[in-house]
Amino acid sequence: MRRDEDRSELAGFAASLPGSLAGPPEAALVLARLYLQLRAYVRPRPWPEWRGEDLPTRVRIAWLSAEIADRPETLRDEPVGELLYQAVRGIGAADVDEPESLARELSDRLDPVLRAEALRVTREAVHAGLLAPARARTLVVRLAGSVAGEPALDAADLAAAALCELSEPWAALNPLPPELLYRLLETGPDSVDAAIEAAARHGHQDVLRDVAADRNRLPALRRRALELLGDLASHDDIRDLAGIAATDPLLFAGPFVRCLRGLHRRGHFPAGDDAPGIVSLAIADHSVPAGEVATILFTCRRETLQELMTAAVDDPHWPRRLELLVALAAQGTGDLPVGEKVTDLLRTAPDPRPFLRAIRALRHTAAEEAVIAALPRSPVAALEALEAVGGAWAVTALRDGLSLDGPHGRNAGGTVVSYLRPVRHRALEVLWHLTEDPDRRPRGPGPGQACGRPVHAGTQRQLQYGARHRRPSAAGRVRPRGLLGAGRVRRQRQWRTDGAAGSRRGHR
Repeated sequence: MRRDEDRSELAGFAASLPGSLAGPPEAALVLARLYLQLRAYVRPRPWPEWRGEDLPTRVRIAWLSAEIADRPETLRDEPVGELLYQAVRGIGAADVDEPESLARELSDRLDPVLRAEALRVTREAVHAGLLAPARARTLVVRLAGSVAGEPALDAADLAAAALCELSEPWAALNPLPPELLYRLLETGPDSVDAAIEAAARHGHQDVLRDVAADRNRLPALRRRALELLGDLASHDDIRDLAGIAATDPLLFAGPFVRCLRGLHRRGHFPAGDDAPGIVSLAIADHSVPAGEVATILFTCRRETLQELMTAAVDDPHWPRRLELLVALAAQGTGDLPVGEKVTDLLRTAPDPRPFLRAIRALRHTAAEEAVIAALPRSPVAALEALEAVGGAWAVTALRDGLSLDGPHGRNAGGTVVSYLRPVRHRALEVLWHLTEDPDRRPRGPGPGQACGRPVHAGTQRQLQYGARHRRPSAAGRVRPRGLLGAGRVRRQRQWRTDGAAGSRRGHR
């Protein structure tokens, strides 16, 4: 009953509206809004003849918006211009009785601005529940197809927006025809990215594969197509995708690994026969994270280890191979002899540095003897490795090399071997850390000794000295007396020396 009363009341309001625009512009503006809101109750009465009146632009826009909302077919004869653009922009999907009719009339005009407004009205109608998704999808597909059929029309942004809308879940219930996507891929560089995304959302694996393999396409587009195949392909397609990526490893290695990550998330894992192709791509492009490659190849890790070890010991790609080996061992399975393989290569490698860094990362303690043997060839890297894997053998080798157990007794510095002289400070630090017995740790040097004092040991003794000689300052804070006292003593000695020298010169 209340609804009938409300309708009769609204009909009474509509009947009381004036049929002319006699009054100030402000009244005409309010009247346009009232006609828009009560348009269902004004029919079939004629509207005021606002076009012949001398009204401000804002008022004319309001009347044109109300007229288009009431009769969308008005758009057919309305001249294109800023007045029409502003009027259409002010109409929402909830302001019209049939949003579909308004969107169709807007899309029929060969104007990018009006077609963009058609897309906006359709989107608003779907989100507001005023238009069924199937009917809205028909409108957007029709709009995208019309743009694709008119390449001369400056509507690249409109095509991209329509394709982005077709990539939404409500529009991807039924796949788009692949012919439409192929046509949209030819519209221009601004809309091809959206076309690729739409192809992936609608499940067109063949379209993505063709784009990735087409050498005439843009490189960025081919990379994105290969990456999106991770959401559609299966483990049977890995070898084919690896073949596409092998045509340009630096271009495709990263997208191919991300494609494999997508397959991995969906439960499609590479087989042992796929390991060589994946490893070769990972070696070619060092920007691909080694951890991601190891995760992808977990199911075929033994074949991966075998493939990584096939290169000769003088192969220039061993640093990258070792990085992949370390990542493979970091998975924690413990069933891969990565440390043993790297240790065997270290003994004959012409450049032991990358192998020593790998042993340090692996923490392979069984490689201690091989690392000590490599100490003369690469002392810096060997010391870094010994810090991680060293033990009693390393302590003995370092003490002998630093001549800390000479004929004059323990810690009596002698002649340091030649390969440890440039790194003797670092060697003392490593030796200090590896020595478990505090009494056997190297101490500070005496006058004329060849070795410097380890930084850590020296710092520790300074802190202990400062802790034993402390006194409260005037402000009540505790400060080390020994350090300040030593500085004062040095200044006094310098003053006495300078004074004595001056008195001798005066006496002469």
